[in-house]
Amino acid sequence: MRGSLLNSLFIGLIGLYILAGCRLVPLHGDEPTVIYTSLDFDALRRGDFARLVYRDVPDSSDPQAATKQDLRLINGMIARYTFGALWTAAGMTPAQINDQWLWGADMAFNRTNGHVPTADLLLLCRVGSGLFLWIAAALVFTVGRRAGGIYTAYLSALIFTLTPAVLLNGRRAMMEGALLCGIALVVYAGQCVAAARSTRAALRSGIGLGVAAGLCIAAKHTGAVTVTAVGFAISVYMLFRERLRAVRRLLIVGTVAFAAAAFVFFALNPAWWVEPLQMPGHVLAARSALLVAQTRDSGGYASIGERALGFFREFAAAPPQYYEIGIWSEWIDADIARYEASGLAGISGVLASALVSALVVVGAVRGVQAWRSGAVFVLLVTFALTTAAIFVTTPLHWQRYYLPLAAPVAWLAGLAVRRRAV
Repeated sequence: MRGSLLNSLFIGLIGLYILAGCRLVPLHGDEPTVIYTSLDFDALRRGDFARLVYRDVPDSSDPQAATKQDLRLINGMIARYTFGALWTAAGMTPAQINDQWLWGADMAFNRTNGHVPTADLLLLCRVGSGLFLWIAAALVFTVGRRAGGIYTAYLSALIFTLTPAVLLNGRRAMMEGALLCGIALVVYAGQCVAAARSTRAALRSGIGLGVAAGLCIAAKHTGAVTVTAVGFAISVYMLFRERLRAVRRLLIVGTVAFAAAAFVFFALNPAWWVEPLQMPGHVLAARSALLVAQTRDSGGYASIGERALGFFREFAAAPPQYYEIGIWSEWIDADIARYEASGLAGISGVLASALVSALVVVGAVRGVQAWRSGAVFVLLVTFALTTAAIFVTTPLHWQRYYLPLAAPVAWLAGLAVRRRAV
């Protein structure tokens, strides 16, 4: 009883720490844009699905239809629906929602011309994102406990919550809070599948994994990295544990999980309803074009050495990257100083990075020693595959693209103090 109370108090304090910093986080240009996309919730609420489905020729009656459609292709849906639900519940109307950020204009122009949300709207949406991050931290605690006991749970959750990049991006009114929550949820569901000892239990867990996977990818498409890693880990573990006897169960779990994930993702993405078979191609083309433009404008990695340096720079406890475009320093330097002086920005620096990295090494050794535990095996494979995927696919040093590694790093570091599985 006392342990449960202490655990609840710890998770509660983590949540308060996360939410306390939401107001102070310096603005990012993607925040107004994601809030702007939350207008989709109003269309969904009114049943106006015609405005949400994909069209080869966008609706000519809406001058912003093409922009809105592009944003639906490349961005997740969970954050926009959440933000829309929040401002609707708060009594706001679509007329009070800002336009998307104009990257070709400066801060003054965007503020003057309605491309920046009001302080109340911005805070409301940030709190929504912060709540996702709070849930993610609670799930990191739970996953760590299943893999290594209570000490692993506390250390993993503490490292995750105090990671500056997690706090900065998870608090902002963008997609990262929902993504981090989705990643932790998928890994938790994967542990449940690995722990199942009967076909019926595996079936129930498989449905849960599918729902979690659908939500994770709907939060942000990069969630597919975690979904793939967890799916691979479960498949290998089940086949090794039960060999040929697991094939039938694995097929059942895989089928129901895939069906549940597809259903959830499809239901949350009206843009896919008209041309579901063609949409993956549209999305891939749009995201590829975006990455090419970002790499061209911001400068991508020129060599494997640069890519490796960028990866290790973001591996653990890296200083927060407040902006990707240099001119933003002129606009938000005062906000950055205020945020960092608040004590709510997390812990970064060489010593913190070295400590977490050392814990990861020790945790990896302890994890390999305990790999027969399904909960541990899922973490090891998720960490390994996520690391490889991020290293190979990240073309430039944008901190947000490394966030899928935040929870796996925290879990592996937590395994350094592993005592027993729960």
